[in-house]
Amino acid sequence: MSTLIVLLAAVAVAVIAAYLAWLAGRHERLAARADAGWAALDAQLVRRAAPARLLAAQRANAQVAACAERALSAHADREEAENALGRALRQAGFDRLPPDQPASTGTLGAAVTDLHAAAARVRLSRQFFNDAVRDLRALRRRPAARLLRLGHGDDTGPTRTYFEIDDTVFLDQPAQPVQPEPPAQPEQPEQPEQPDVAGRPDAADRPDLARTPAGQLDPRAGLDPARLGGASRAGS
Repeated sequence: MSTLIVLLAAVAVAVIAAYLAWLAGRHERLAARADAGWAALDAQLVRRAAPARLLAAQRANAQVAACAERALSAHADREEAENALGRALRQAGFDRLPPDQPASTGTLGAAVTDLHAAAARVRLSRQFFNDAVRDLRALRRRPAARLLRLGHGDDTGPTRTYFEIDDTVFLDQPAQPVQPEPPAQPEQPEQPEQPDVAGRPDAADRPDLARTPAGQLDPRAGLDPARLGGASRAGS
């Protein structure tokens, strides 16, 4: 009986040890996932602020330029800086600029295209990061995790809290590219009508008309012989 109890106790200890080891390993994986998510989100936020600063310089918009500089240099209050940049972009109307600008627009078109692409990546990166933080915080609320003090003192940094910003700029009302107007067709000059010979239809429609040896229509062809004779006597 005592041997059975010892075996059961050993199995229980092994199961608990395996569970705690799995819990600690999962915590490490989720923490690494959250760190990677924050690094990706930070990179995408920088990629959004950089073309915004360039576009503000092209459009001479001081408010957007200041918000972009603040977003690029912010560390402690990152959410407020990014929200301010989003509001400035919307107020300036930059979110209504069509993407895929033609090459003739140069750096301006490239900045608009980069902003649209970065806005989509920011939204995906923020969702991935917040999902990682949610799973990590849920794991830390388990009794066993609290017993092991997993993540103790590491739940207030930027990689351990949700990142909440308005990421619908350039995405809530996607702009439609402006279609270029087709070039105007030059007006075709009107072709003058060819006059009929002696008031008669064209020779292609009158095979019975006589022709001269040179291939030209005989103006006397088809006229009444009596009228020709009268005209001859009058001339004599």
